[in-house]
Amino acid sequence: SSGSIDFKDKIHMSTTDQLVREAVDHIFQKMDQNHDSYLDAHEVITLLNMGLQHLGKHGSATFSDAKEFIAYADANRDDELSKEEMFVLLKKIMSRYNH
Repeated sequence: SSGSIDFKDKIHMSTTDQLVREAVDHIFQKMDQNHDSYLDAHEVITLLNMGLQHLGKHGSATFSDAKEFIAYADANRDDELSKEEMFVLLKKIMSRYNH
Protein backbone atom coordinates (compact mmCIF):
# COMPACT_ATOMS: atom_id res chain seq x y z
CA SER A 1 0.00 0.00 0.00
CA SER A 2 1.21 3.51 -0.71
CA GLY A 3 2.64 5.44 2.20
CA SER A 4 3.63 2.34 4.14
CA ILE A 5 7.17 1.70 5.28
CA ASP A 6 8.64 -1.67 4.47
CA PHE A 7 10.91 -3.62 6.80
CA LYS A 8 14.09 -2.55 4.98
CA ASP A 9 13.16 1.13 5.46
CA LYS A 10 12.58 0.54 9.18
CA ILE A 11 16.04 -1.00 9.52
CA HIS A 12 17.55 1.93 7.63
CA MET A 13 15.75 4.47 9.82
CA SER A 14 16.79 2.81 13.07
CA THR A 15 20.40 2.56 11.84
CA THR A 16 20.32 6.24 10.87
CA ASP A 17 18.78 7.16 14.23
CA GLN A 18 21.50 5.22 16.04
CA LEU A 19 24.24 6.98 14.04
CA VAL A 20 22.70 10.38 14.74
CA ARG A 21 22.43 9.58 18.47
CA GLU A 22 26.10 8.53 18.46
CA ALA A 23 27.01 11.81 16.72
CA VAL A 24 25.01 13.78 19.31
CA ASP A 25 26.75 11.92 22.15
CA HIS A 26 30.12 12.73 20.55
CA ILE A 27 29.22 16.41 20.17
CA PHE A 28 28.12 16.62 23.80
CA GLN A 29 31.24 14.80 25.04
CA LYS A 30 33.39 17.43 23.32
CA MET A 31 31.25 20.55 23.78
CA ASP A 32 29.36 20.20 27.08
CA GLN A 33 32.12 21.81 29.14
CA ASN A 34 30.15 22.00 32.40
CA HIS A 35 28.68 18.47 31.96
CA ASP A 36 25.08 19.55 32.57
CA SER A 37 23.75 17.66 29.50
CA TYR A 38 22.84 20.92 27.75
CA LEU A 39 24.71 23.17 25.35
CA ASP A 40 24.49 26.85 26.25
CA ALA A 41 25.47 29.76 24.01
CA HIS A 42 29.13 29.69 25.03
CA GLU A 43 29.39 25.96 24.31
CA VAL A 44 27.59 26.44 20.97
CA ILE A 45 30.11 29.16 20.03
CA THR A 46 32.85 26.55 20.49
CA LEU A 47 30.87 24.07 18.37
CA LEU A 48 30.30 26.62 15.59
CA ASN A 49 33.96 27.68 15.63
CA MET A 50 35.04 24.03 15.27
CA GLY A 51 32.68 23.71 12.32
CA LEU A 52 34.01 26.89 10.72
CA GLN A 53 37.59 25.74 11.23
CA HIS A 54 36.79 22.31 9.80
CA LEU A 55 35.36 23.99 6.70
CA GLY A 56 38.45 26.18 6.34
CA LYS A 57 36.53 29.38 7.07
CA HIS A 58 38.22 32.34 8.73
CA GLY A 59 36.59 34.25 11.53
CA SER A 60 34.80 33.34 14.71
CA ALA A 61 31.20 32.67 15.60
CA THR A 62 29.54 35.33 17.72
CA PHE A 63 27.19 35.14 20.69
CA SER A 64 24.46 36.23 18.29
CA ASP A 65 25.29 33.30 15.94
CA ALA A 66 25.05 30.90 18.86
CA LYS A 67 21.71 32.32 20.02
CA GLU A 68 20.34 31.99 16.46
CA PHE A 69 21.57 28.38 16.24
CA ILE A 70 19.98 27.54 19.59
CA ALA A 71 16.71 29.32 18.79
CA TYR A 72 16.34 27.25 15.62
CA ALA A 73 16.22 23.97 17.56
CA ASP A 74 15.23 24.99 21.10
CA ALA A 75 11.83 23.31 21.35
CA ASN A 76 11.21 24.22 25.00
CA ARG A 77 12.67 27.75 24.71
CA ASP A 78 15.11 27.40 27.63
CA ASP A 79 17.96 29.00 25.64
CA GLU A 80 19.96 25.77 25.69
CA LEU A 81 20.11 22.67 23.52
CA SER A 82 19.38 19.26 24.99
CA LYS A 83 20.59 16.06 23.37
CA GLU A 84 17.06 15.42 22.10
CA GLU A 85 16.82 18.89 20.54
CA MET A 86 20.20 18.37 18.85
CA PHE A 87 19.04 14.94 17.64
CA VAL A 88 15.89 16.45 16.09
CA LEU A 89 17.94 19.22 14.44
CA LEU A 90 20.47 16.79 12.94
CA LYS A 91 17.70 14.46 11.74
CA LYS A 92 15.95 17.41 10.07
CA ILE A 93 19.16 18.47 8.33
CA MET A 94 20.06 14.91 7.30
CA SER A 95 16.60 14.26 5.86
CA ARG A 96 17.35 16.87 3.19
CA TYR A 97 20.23 14.74 1.89
CA ASN A 98 18.56 11.33 1.70
CA HIS A 99 17.62 11.73 -1.94
